[in-house]
Amino acid sequence: MAINPIHKKNQELQMGVLPMNNPRKKKPSWDFPEEKEKFEGKSNQSKRNLLVILQTYAEGNALPEHQKSQRMVGNYHVSKDEVSSRCTLSLVNALNYALHKDRGLAIQLKIFDDGSDPAFHEKLNLILSFANFQVNVEKLDGVGIMASMGVCYEFAKKNPDVNSGIVDRIYFTQDDFLHKEDSIHYMLMNYDHFSQCLGNYELTLSGEHNKRFFIQQNVQIPCRIVEGLDQYWRTTPYSSQFCMLIGKDLFLKNYDLFEAFGKHEYNENAEDDTINKMYSERGVWDFCPITSSVINIQWEFAMPSYQSVDRLWSKFSFNTQKQEGDSNQVSSLRDMVASANRKADMEVKS
Repeated sequence: MAINPIHKKNQELQMGVLPMNNPRKKKPSWDFPEEKEKFEGKSNQSKRNLLVILQTYAEGNALPEHQKSQRMVGNYHVSKDEVSSRCTLSLVNALNYALHKDRGLAIQLKIFDDGSDPAFHEKLNLILSFANFQVNVEKLDGVGIMASMGVCYEFAKKNPDVNSGIVDRIYFTQDDFLHKEDSIHYMLMNYDHFSQCLGNYELTLSGEHNKRFFIQQNVQIPCRIVEGLDQYWRTTPYSSQFCMLIGKDLFLKNYDLFEAFGKHEYNENAEDDTINKMYSERGVWDFCPITSSVINIQWEFAMPSYQSVDRLWSKFSFNTQKQEGDSNQVSSLRDMVASANRKADMEVKS
């Protein structure tokens, strides 16, 4: 794979832990927890609206040769249905957590499901019953992974809340991304933080540190490592994907690339031929955390470096054994959601 031309702005970047435009002169260094809390508290001063668009397909995998292949979690294999269920639950949990942390946040979740079976929809309805925000599910008729991504993009483009300016952030994600509890919260907080440090610059952001960033061609491209509000983050000049947080103005401005992505053949060049041009040709910055807060559950080669997935994966298990008047899975999920809400409330009050 050829290296894309490095954008003029990126030519000035040097490897190393460097501030962006010297943010220490503009923002607290976060050496003291109370200073960090003061910054986070500002998010409650004005209403923010996040549109989340989730693409689901629990029947199998995108490539025909891997249609019924099982995914890897740690050292064992799991079905795509199990991946879809647990990852969707983790997303709902993370969105609930973000709402409790930020009383000035409003969330809409739109789900496009591309032909999953009734058993998955039964589990999906259970998962969504714990959502503390507006949810809408639309069923597609097996259009395929690229076309269904195109449907997601088209929905965002035509969404009246996006065009009227009510929605200011859009988060695209899929049903094989496992979300840590505070992932959405810190993605939103760091989006504002990085944008301010860059002079209100438009950018995109991912919660995943993809293994693609380590292939030889990408290692040779300089990146910048910066201090986020939760950990160190890095720029990822040419390694975008469907799962991203983006400002609505930036999305609409670059809709031609997103539209082209949805129409592209499903192969390893799909991103480079389309949405990656935001970074290689149009000067947009992308950031991801160095330790993933959103983990793509695929195969062994995609497992994140330097962290175990097992504990997070186990947290979102489904128990289908029935009890009189309830089910273990319903009660355990209810306990998990209540615990997350209490934790977020305590953090806000402290």
